[in-house]
Parts: sequence; C-alpha cells; structure tokens
Amino acid sequence: MEKHVKEASVDDGFFIMAGLAAPAAAVIGKRASGHIPYVKNMRLDLVPNVVFVPVFTLGAIVAATAAQMSRKSAKVEESSAAEQHKEESKKD
Repeated sequence: MEKHVKEASVDDGFFIMAGLAAPAAAVIGKRASGHIPYVKNMRLDLVPNVVFVPVFTLGAIVAATAAQMSRKSAKVEESSAAEQHKEESKKD
C-alpha cells in the first residue's frame, strides 16, 4: 500500500503568498463591488470588513491549496500512467 499511496504536500511559499495577497484583494474587491452591476445586488457594503476579510482570506488559501494539490495529482497520474505503459510494453 505504501508503494501506491503518497502523502500530499503543499508548497509553503505559494500558501504564504495567497495569504498575504488575499486581504488586500478583499478590500479592493469590496470597494469595487458597488460599481459592478452583478455584484452590486449582493450588497457587500453591509458586511463589515472584520468578517469579510478573514472569510475571503481563508477561502483564497483553501482555493490556492486545492488548485496546487490538483495540479500535483495530475502530474502524479500522468507519471503513473507512463510507468504502467512502460511495464506493459516490456511484457509484450
């Protein structure tokens, strides 16, 4: 089982950059939301920054982590498929 199962790991630099950029993006996005017609209906101006910024930051970190893990899993699947193809060609 240990042969086929690999522990998931995330690059800390990417994680930190997402955590640093998200609060600024949250504040800028919240201010700009009053000028965007489709977002204007959500009334983000009624949500206090004390709630909005941490929730947005956590969401950005989770999204960045998920994107990075899916990218890594796609590479692993690709390499394992290549290994299986090599094994099958050796058998023939």
